Amino acid sequence: NIFSYSSMKIIIILNIVKIFIRYQLRRIISNQFLKNFFFVLINQGTNFLILIITFPFLVNKVGVNNYGIVSYSLSISFLLSTCIDYGFSIYATRLSSIEKNNNDKLSLIFSTVIFTKIIIFIVLCIGILAIYILGNILLDKVSILGIVLYLIGQVLSQMWLFQGIEKLGYITTANFISKIILLLLIFTIIEKPEQYKYVTLLYGFSNAASGIIMMWFTLFNLKLKILLEFKIVKKYIIESFASFLGIAFVSLANYTNTIIIGSMLSSSSTGAYSIAEKVIMIIWQVLVVFSQAMYPRVLNYILQDKNELHSFLRKIYVPFLLLIVVISVIINVFAKEIVLMISSNNINLAVSALKVLSFVPIVVCLNIPPYQVLLSYNKHKAYAYIFSIVSSISILSCFFFVKLWGVMGACYNLLISQMMITVILWYKLEVTYKEISILFKNDK
Repeated sequence: NIFSYSSMKIIIILNIVKIFIRYQLRRIISNQFLKNFFFVLINQGTNFLILIITFPFLVNKVGVNNYGIVSYSLSISFLLSTCIDYGFSIYATRLSSIEKNNNDKLSLIFSTVIFTKIIIFIVLCIGILAIYILGNILLDKVSILGIVLYLIGQVLSQMWLFQGIEKLGYITTANFISKIILLLLIFTIIEKPEQYKYVTLLYGFSNAASGIIMMWFTLFNLKLKILLEFKIVKKYIIESFASFLGIAFVSLANYTNTIIIGSMLSSSSTGAYSIAEKVIMIIWQVLVVFSQAMYPRVLNYILQDKNELHSFLRKIYVPFLLLIVVISVIINVFAKEIVLMISSNNINLAVSALKVLSFVPIVVCLNIPPYQVLLSYNKHKAYAYIFSIVSSISILSCFFFVKLWGVMGACYNLLISQMMITVILWYKLEVTYKEISILFKNDK
């Protein structure tokens, strides 16, 4: 009887849990923001899991020194991919969000973006080839091939389109498949320190696979057509240039730290910085999840009812900010234990770097609202000006800081530059453009 009574209680509890899960899933499906957040969460969650699995594996297999070289080549890949994306991750996302119900206009936007990306890709490849022939590049042939493959994937990527039309499931599927491919390749191929040169190639292959899958979804699921008008290409290049400048300078500021350390210091120092930076980048991925899910909703609220935006930020953004603060504090307190989980080499340098960088996610999270509101109001020139000025200062100061304080100088530089960006973005939004303030309700 006791057994039967216990069994009945378990069945009742399981049914309650089942009903609760169903209810929550229905809420997610009916709420567009939750649906977006759910897909982006899976997408970046995949990136997060792959990173925490492969990161310690690669450090231990190829060594801290060689991992520093890998970080150097991957930073170049990420930096050049920013050039491929141009300003379309913002400009074209906004256009596709506005025209998401018009297939012909979506086809025109899609065709224009792809054509422009191909042109940029060809120019970059010619530049890489010229530099390699002149012998002024610190990379081998295999790494260069990996960079080219990575750029091909960026050309084919339609993240901007799926974000704009809020079909984030396509991004999640493509990313999940490509990251599983990457995981299998890394664990199958990378066994010895001298095989570090293949890591960039594997990342390139994975990104190319993701791009191919996204292109398949675009052509066969969305059924977009090739509708190219050369005058529109010129218009897009001019109008998205401000967005490109902003993104390009931010990418330069973020990725040049690793490149500068790799050029000025030893590969072991680059490896130590990369360990700390990768831990922070894991949290940064969480910020990307939130930001990508937020942007279409922020844009819709601004276009329809700005008063709803205040409520949205209060209920969604503020709790998220508090979560990031808690995570950052935990990273700072347990920095030594976190680094020990990854590598026992350069322990003191990596721990010190991680303690400083642990504050970066809080600062970056604080700039999400003003950044997205300025974008939604089409203030591209304003934020491009901010990012270009601050990032230029950051790049120049990085050389000075690294010369004085080595790896720690690069950490201070990254933190200070992000603080400057956050303060100026809020100033622009609340003082320069008072009419679109989000701290104070304004019906204008």
